Amino acid sequence: MQTNPTRGPSSVRSGTVTASSITVHWGEVSCLDRNGEITGYIAQAVRNGMVEGTASVGGDARQATISGLSPSTCTLSKWQQ
Repeated sequence: MQTNPTRGPSSVRSGTVTASSITVHWGEVSCLDRNGEITGYIAQAVRNGMVEGTASVGGDARQATISGLSPSTCTLSKWQQ
């Protein structure tokens, strides 16, 4: 039985930033922390507790671009569910 990873991806960082989008990059989740196959990632831009944008990518991806953001309102944080 698979469970959620013990830890999230390593080295989370921003890449290209425009007035309305941000590309987020991350490293691999270590084998010891995966607890099974990683089938996908969800990157979200949150402002004042509200989700402003979401990007979903497959488990092999190491980046995602979140588009449709309000200009100059983005900060980068990392968390996992």
